[in-house]
Amino acid sequence: MRIHASSLNYHDYAVVMGQIVAADGRIPMSDGAGEVVDLGPPLGGLVEQPDFKVGDAVVSTFFPRWLDGPVSMRARVGVPGDHIDGYACEYATVPALALTRAPAGYTHAEAATLPCAALTAWRALMVNGPSRKQPAPP
Repeated sequence: MRIHASSLNYHDYAVVMGQIVAADGRIPMSDGAGEVVDLGPPLGGLVEQPDFKVGDAVVSTFFPRWLDGPVSMRARVGVPGDHIDGYACEYATVPALALTRAPAGYTHAEAATLPCAALTAWRALMVNGPSRKQPAPP
């Protein structure tokens, strides 16, 4: 993919400051958005691959191995910017499952702000509980 935008999160700061261990020379930035410029062969296997075309607007995913269900330690491996190279670059070669379509109408800069921040918001709502008390059932 050709990277058009990347966004900075506290996670990225923690990586470059050494608070999250990453290999020397690791390309930082966990979130990126851009366009598909080339397609490799399908990987095969049990998981259906996204149907991307050259020119599609895409955005990275924070946990590229977490496809569904409860998050496991295995699913947490592969975070861009610390486990693998991130998106502070012009081009990135990544598996199709590490991307999703950018929301319609979003600029690349807007889409690049979603992966880490949206996961944080999801965690606050779904893992840490509702933001307000629900009314008691009648």
